[in-house]
Amino acid sequence: MTKFVDKTTSRERRDLDLMRDLLKEKERLHDEREKRQNEIVMRREKEIRDDMKQLAASEARVAALQQQLQDQSMLPSNLRGEFGQRGRPYSMDYPPRSKTDSWFSSLPYPWVPWELGYQRKVSHQHSHQ
Repeated sequence: MTKFVDKTTSRERRDLDLMRDLLKEKERLHDEREKRQNEIVMRREKEIRDDMKQLAASEARVAALQQQLQDQSMLPSNLRGEFGQRGRPYSMDYPPRSKTDSWFSSLPYPWVPWELGYQRKVSHQHSHQ
Protein backbone atom coordinates (compact mmCIF):
# COMPACT_ATOMS: atom_id res chain seq x y z
CA MET A 1 0.00 0.00 0.00
CA THR A 2 2.87 2.42 0.65
CA LYS A 3 4.04 1.85 -2.88
CA PHE A 4 0.62 2.89 -4.14
CA VAL A 5 0.62 5.96 -1.88
CA ASP A 6 4.12 6.90 -3.04
CA LYS A 7 3.07 6.60 -6.71
CA THR A 8 -0.04 8.65 -6.08
CA THR A 9 1.90 11.29 -4.15
CA SER A 10 4.54 11.40 -6.88
CA ARG A 11 1.85 11.76 -9.58
CA GLU A 12 0.14 14.52 -7.61
CA ARG A 13 3.44 16.39 -7.24
CA ARG A 14 4.03 16.10 -10.98
CA ASP A 15 0.53 17.36 -11.65
CA LEU A 16 1.00 20.21 -9.21
CA ASP A 17 4.36 21.13 -10.81
CA LEU A 18 2.77 20.97 -14.24
CA MET A 19 -0.07 23.25 -13.10
CA ARG A 20 2.42 25.71 -11.61
CA ASP A 21 4.40 25.72 -14.87
CA LEU A 22 1.21 26.28 -16.86
CA LEU A 23 0.19 29.15 -14.60
CA LYS A 24 3.66 30.73 -14.96
CA GLU A 25 3.49 30.34 -18.74
CA LYS A 26 -0.01 31.86 -18.78
CA GLU A 27 1.22 34.81 -16.71
CA ARG A 28 4.27 35.26 -18.97
CA LEU A 29 2.06 35.26 -22.09
CA HIS A 30 -0.29 37.73 -20.44
CA ASP A 31 2.64 40.03 -19.60
CA GLU A 32 3.97 39.81 -23.17
CA ARG A 33 0.54 40.58 -24.63
CA GLU A 34 0.14 43.54 -22.30
CA LYS A 35 3.62 44.81 -23.20
CA ARG A 36 2.84 44.55 -26.96
CA GLN A 37 -0.45 46.38 -26.47
CA ASN A 38 1.30 49.15 -24.55
CA GLU A 39 3.89 49.47 -27.33
CA ILE A 40 1.11 49.71 -29.92
CA VAL A 41 -0.71 52.34 -27.86
CA MET A 42 2.48 54.39 -27.38
CA ARG A 43 3.34 54.16 -31.08
CA ARG A 44 -0.19 55.24 -32.03
CA GLU A 45 -0.08 58.13 -29.56
CA LYS A 46 3.21 59.28 -31.10
CA GLU A 47 1.68 59.09 -34.58
CA ILE A 48 -1.29 61.13 -33.37
CA ARG A 49 1.03 63.74 -31.81
CA ASP A 50 3.03 63.92 -35.06
CA ASP A 51 -0.21 64.27 -37.06
CA MET A 52 -1.34 67.04 -34.72
CA LYS A 53 1.96 68.89 -35.22
CA GLN A 54 1.59 68.58 -39.01
CA LEU A 55 -1.99 69.80 -38.79
CA ALA A 56 -0.96 72.78 -36.67
CA ALA A 57 1.80 73.65 -39.15
CA SER A 58 -0.64 73.35 -42.06
CA GLU A 59 -3.19 75.51 -40.27
CA ALA A 60 -0.52 78.12 -39.55
CA ARG A 61 0.48 78.09 -43.22
CA VAL A 62 -3.17 78.49 -44.28
CA ALA A 63 -3.60 81.37 -41.82
CA ALA A 64 -0.45 83.07 -43.16
CA LEU A 65 -1.63 82.64 -46.75
CA GLN A 66 -5.09 83.96 -45.86
CA GLN A 67 -3.50 86.97 -44.19
CA GLN A 68 -1.29 87.52 -47.22
CA LEU A 69 -4.33 87.32 -49.50
CA GLN A 70 -6.27 89.71 -47.27
CA ASP A 71 -3.32 92.12 -47.21
CA GLN A 72 -3.13 92.01 -51.01
CA SER A 73 -6.85 92.65 -51.35
CA MET A 74 -6.43 95.81 -49.27
CA LEU A 75 -3.88 97.26 -51.74
CA PRO A 76 -5.01 99.64 -54.49
CA SER A 77 -5.89 97.82 -57.73
CA ASN A 78 -2.67 98.85 -59.51
CA LEU A 79 -0.59 97.26 -56.74
CA ARG A 80 -2.56 94.00 -56.57
CA GLY A 81 -1.03 92.45 -59.66
CA GLU A 82 -3.75 93.81 -61.90
CA PHE A 83 -2.64 95.06 -65.28
CA GLY A 84 -1.12 98.51 -65.24
CA GLN A 85 -0.15 101.01 -67.93
CA ARG A 86 2.20 98.74 -69.89
CA GLY A 87 -0.18 95.78 -69.91
CA ARG A 88 1.91 93.80 -67.47
CA PRO A 89 1.08 92.95 -63.90
CA TYR A 90 2.74 95.15 -61.33
CA SER A 91 4.16 92.02 -59.75
CA MET A 92 6.23 91.31 -62.88
CA ASP A 93 7.97 94.68 -62.56
CA TYR A 94 8.52 94.38 -58.81
CA PRO A 95 8.73 90.77 -57.60
CA PRO A 96 7.74 90.33 -53.96
CA ARG A 97 10.58 90.14 -51.47
CA SER A 98 10.58 87.78 -48.58
CA LYS A 99 10.74 89.18 -45.07
CA THR A 100 14.20 87.71 -44.62
CA ASP A 101 16.71 89.03 -47.12
CA SER A 102 19.02 86.40 -48.48
CA TRP A 103 22.56 86.77 -49.77
CA PHE A 104 21.40 87.12 -53.38
CA SER A 105 18.77 89.79 -52.70
CA SER A 106 21.41 92.47 -53.29
CA LEU A 107 22.07 91.32 -56.88
CA PRO A 108 21.23 93.98 -59.50
CA TYR A 109 18.81 91.67 -61.37
CA PRO A 110 16.27 89.02 -60.38
CA TRP A 111 18.05 85.71 -60.16
CA VAL A 112 16.27 82.37 -60.13
CA PRO A 113 18.54 79.37 -59.42
CA TRP A 114 16.53 76.88 -61.44
CA GLU A 115 16.83 79.06 -64.53
CA LEU A 116 20.59 78.52 -64.49
CA GLY A 117 20.08 74.78 -64.22
CA TYR A 118 17.63 74.88 -67.11
CA GLN A 119 20.04 76.96 -69.22
CA ARG A 120 22.86 74.54 -68.46
CA LYS A 121 20.64 71.60 -69.41
CA VAL A 122 19.48 73.26 -72.63
CA SER A 123 22.98 74.35 -73.63
CA HIS A 124 24.27 70.87 -72.72
CA GLN A 125 21.64 69.27 -74.97
CA HIS A 126 22.46 71.64 -77.83
CA SER A 127 26.17 70.89 -77.56
CA HIS A 128 25.55 67.14 -78.09
CA GLN A 129 23.42 67.55 -81.22
